[in-house]
Amino acid sequence: MPRIVLYGHAAYSIEDDKCRVPKNTTLTIYAPNGALLDKSVSDALANGEDITAEKIQSTTDPLWFFNRADFLDQPKPKKDMTELFNIVYPKTYTEGEKVPNFYLRPIESSKCDFSPIYPAKQTEVIGVNEDVFLSDIFEDFPERELHWAGCSFTRDDKSALGYGYVTKLKDERLKQLYLPPEKPAEVKRKLRAERFSKK
Repeated sequence: MPRIVLYGHAAYSIEDDKCRVPKNTTLTIYAPNGALLDKSVSDALANGEDITAEKIQSTTDPLWFFNRADFLDQPKPKKDMTELFNIVYPKTYTEGEKVPNFYLRPIESSKCDFSPIYPAKQTEVIGVNEDVFLSDIFEDFPERELHWAGCSFTRDDKSALGYGYVTKLKDERLKQLYLPPEKPAEVKRKLRAERFSKK
């Protein structure tokens, strides 16, 4: 059977209980708890790419998302997390291991229609129409190889190791395929102001 890539916006809350990986199931996470996952990583996974530790990095750039609402109490070290903590992602959880009960959030359905460019692995991309907890996804897709192509972000657990970091591509071939063209600084500022303006 093809691997399943769970594609969409995502997060977790410390108010929700953790859940356990069921029998004969694996769950691979690409960003440390608390971190954002760049869309280019999600798109690469959805297109069948095999994303290994050598192809991604978790850094403090960009920090504008966290700084916009005073999410950060103090600056984060501007280094790759692997260098700082010797922690390597992706990380695969297996039967019986506890994971945060992440929830997957909806995106436009058209973004889930992928035709693999370099289909290193058979991939089935799953999106949702409403918020769905990981524990429910486990029930819907038993005994499968699951890949979490969403953020591991949390608003209420600033002690999470990945809080203040974003995981993004560092592999040059993948960056050329999945990173959008760089927008001018003025356009980026305008887009950020529109998306994250405080109302």
